[in-house]
Amino acid sequence: MGTKVADIQGLKRKLSSKLSLNLSGEDDDWQIGECLGTWWRSDLEGLPHPHPPPDNPKECMKIFLVRLPRNRRFVVPRNLKLLAVPLSRIQESSEVGAVLTQVFLGHAPNLRRRPSKSRKAVCLQVYGPVISLIPALLSDFSFNRVRV
Repeated sequence: MGTKVADIQGLKRKLSSKLSLNLSGEDDDWQIGECLGTWWRSDLEGLPHPHPPPDNPKECMKIFLVRLPRNRRFVVPRNLKLLAVPLSRIQESSEVGAVLTQVFLGHAPNLRRRPSKSRKAVCLQVYGPVISLIPALLSDFSFNRVRV
């Protein structure tokens, strides 16, 4: 999208148009936090990299921390599917995520051509390389659990 302000405004617009009752898409109540990470693709079919490619990137993906306000009504349209997954389940694929990071950086250990259908390999196939790294990105934050 461009600058940080443009990224945040674009994210608010997307969140409002996809997950809000306000059909105009101009709801500005979202609490957008820090950018957790940025991934790049040099072509649209390859794996994302945590660093910009040497040639022109075809895609840039950013993950932001978004807090849901207490008064927010979270609505998922019928044509979309939202799956809530505990961080602990995503964390199970962290070893596979670490291997992927090493592959991205060019120091890959000896890998088998086809991974076994272990639970960690299944997690990676379900969540993908970017989502499997979210628990590591969130490790810099302190969370308070509040019972409502």
